[in-house]
Amino acid sequence: MKIDSKTDNCEGIDISMWQTDLLDKLKAEDNITFVICRATEGISFKDPMFIPNWDKLNSKHHIRGAYHFYIVKDDPIQQAKYFINQIGLLDQTDLPYIVKIEDSGINRDMRLNPKRMSEDLKLFLDHIERSTNRIALIYASSKVVNRYLGGPNFGRYPLWLSNHNELEVIPVMTNKECLISHASNTTARLHGIKVNKSMFKGDLFTLEDFIRNTVVS
Repeated sequence: MKIDSKTDNCEGIDISMWQTDLLDKLKAEDNITFVICRATEGISFKDPMFIPNWDKLNSKHHIRGAYHFYIVKDDPIQQAKYFINQIGLLDQTDLPYIVKIEDSGINRDMRLNPKRMSEDLKLFLDHIERSTNRIALIYASSKVVNRYLGGPNFGRYPLWLSNHNELEVIPVMTNKECLISHASNTTARLHGIKVNKSMFKGDLFTLEDFIRNTVVS
């Protein structure tokens, strides 16, 4: 697939088993630069389409990324270990390890303590970095970020906003000068399949530079 390095923004999609064979249908004119695949959830679920999708992305020459769906009630270290064990070490050209945090993953524990959640998530992120030498990327809505991820502990982590048109909401956060919104996200249809379509706010060279900066030397 030919990627135009001069375009202002890079488009991508977020896929899982629910998008079935979408990768087989992608064409160059779709202008998809990167694809983020669901890999794992909690401490025991692996997306059955992850390996097929991951392998196909190599041959299609898209920049690839893998995310873990975070479950608040599960042990954070065990989640990080499970995520790494299932996908292995990423190539330095891959997007960093991504943790996806949604209300559905939070609401499974009705006794949730926001402070405890923040502490546990930091344990998850620290384990990813120690084990892989990559700074993880947080994939969440502004609502989740502003409630649970404020303060200096999360200022160094790049953020991928999971809702479109919320880029202006994030500066509510403390330490906001370090937490950068790299993309927006919206639901669309591609080749007749419903998919989350994202946009990285920068050209291909900026995206590649961002990826390099998540490698811990």
